[in-house]
Amino acid sequence: MIPSSLSPRPLPRARRPWLWLLFLVVAAIVGSQTPLLGQESELTAEETTPPPPESPPEIPAEEPTGITITDDMVAVAPVDDHADLEFMNRKITRFRAEIMGLPPSSRVADAGNRIQERVKAGAIDRVGTLRVGDSIFVLVNDRPVLVITKGDLDQVAGQTLEERAMAAAGNLEKALAEVTELSRPRELAISLVASVIATALYVLLLWVLRKLRQAIERRFVKATGTKLQKSVAGRIATAREQRRRIIDLSRRLVSLLFVAVALVITYLWLTFVLRRFPFTRPWGEALGDFLLATAAWMGNGIVAAIPGLFIVVVIFVLTRTASKIVDMVFAAVEAGRIDVPGIYPETAGVTRRLVIAALWLLAIVLAYPHIPGSNSMAFKGLSVFVGAVLSLGSTGVVNQAMSGLMLTYSRALRVDDFVRVGDVEGTVLDVGILSTKIRTIAREEVTVPNAVVISKETINFTRFSDEGVAINTTVTIGYDTPWRQVQALLVEAAERTPGLRDEPAPFVLQTGLSDFYPEYRLMAVIDQPETRGRVLSTLHANIQDLFNEYGIQIMSPHYREDPEEPLLVPPDRRNPPPAPPETAGS
Repeated sequence: MIPSSLSPRPLPRARRPWLWLLFLVVAAIVGSQTPLLGQESELTAEETTPPPPESPPEIPAEEPTGITITDDMVAVAPVDDHADLEFMNRKITRFRAEIMGLPPSSRVADAGNRIQERVKAGAIDRVGTLRVGDSIFVLVNDRPVLVITKGDLDQVAGQTLEERAMAAAGNLEKALAEVTELSRPRELAISLVASVIATALYVLLLWVLRKLRQAIERRFVKATGTKLQKSVAGRIATAREQRRRIIDLSRRLVSLLFVAVALVITYLWLTFVLRRFPFTRPWGEALGDFLLATAAWMGNGIVAAIPGLFIVVVIFVLTRTASKIVDMVFAAVEAGRIDVPGIYPETAGVTRRLVIAALWLLAIVLAYPHIPGSNSMAFKGLSVFVGAVLSLGSTGVVNQAMSGLMLTYSRALRVDDFVRVGDVEGTVLDVGILSTKIRTIAREEVTVPNAVVISKETINFTRFSDEGVAINTTVTIGYDTPWRQVQALLVEAAERTPGLRDEPAPFVLQTGLSDFYPEYRLMAVIDQPETRGRVLSTLHANIQDLFNEYGIQIMSPHYREDPEEPLLVPPDRRNPPPAPPETAGS
């Protein structure tokens, strides 16, 4: 029965669920203490002489003292070949050996019964120890309650019999002192008041945290709204979407931060409240010890990691300095300010990236053993996982990267070159490790994998642009047209085309004598490779105009039979609407 003086008063209906939670926690703490109210006693530890262990003394029956003992005060927790003796939720000792046919679990039950009898008799004034042979008895008021033997020692931990016995006596003394504390209503009332005050402070702190979080969120929303108003009108929709995402992200981060702070405060509050009452004090001490142990572990880890972190910082600084020096040297080579044997300006950029990457890889290898936690299983498992992922997915990447290196060091093309790769023709924008980017005449950016570039024929029109870029076109004319006339007309069409060089002069080659017509190829030179497509278009137009003007039929692309009349465009139909009027050289 719970005394009426300690019965909790009914609380008004809580508006929020967490108030009910606090009520239940306080009620559970108070309810767990009241079954053990009784008399108080003082405990001292001293050694007395018990009877021999072979004939344990008989404990005379004593009148109860008013202290009620419940079964939950003693717990038996056998684990494989050992059992733990617990009293008042406090671990007293661990039994491993079998004595007089009693296994560890039976010894725990026997010791628990003896402790309960001592408490019922009110004889808990003194706790001591007595060594008899290879065993040490723990005594309560000159009566043995448990015995520690060498078989109970943890051989791996290197315990001694005296250490185990003194530890068991100390734990039992604390537990008996807490039993005595339960019989003091005044101390329990003080603990209850302290717990209520701590709970009120805890609720107040949670309320302050909630208000603080709301204030920070409102301030951030206001700041982002001001920034949105300054945005350009055409970007309002984008700015709103960005603002919404930023606000959602900030709210999540702020909430996570405040949840972490609330959990820390909850942990401290729970530790304080549990330590106020004897029956829950071991739990509170366990929470406090865990917090202190964790803090000590983290502090020791930080202190132990300082030398390794210092070495990592030194490696980082040296590598960063070396990378800057390498970058300066290769930038000078790329700009042509200095010459380094074996390194060309077009390969300096890629070589610089490779050297810097090699420097950082070497730095990672050197710094890895000094990184805190590098020897932990989690770190090693993560390293193995990353290595497996890279191994499985690196086949295609390595192929492209090696093709990129071949492409760079073969100097087949470089940035700003006008090239043709397969069916793609344009200006090279970038030669990367994995792909090459080309901007076509139609202002389209085409990304060609480096393996494709290597496997196809690449024509570089810029490589000898100082001497001019050659262009050519082919026409087929029937055998009934004198070849000299055809060559003269093609040369005249080239002379009418702007953008072609006068030197070297355009010339014509007969590249084939087919079944129905010879093939003529006009060769010319232009200055700018980027104008190649436009110049060819103008040249083709001039060829058509001249051949129509002189009544010569172009037989490309296929010839089947002679038409009844030559397929020509008469002069009066050479500029029908909406074509513009004919101009010289067009």
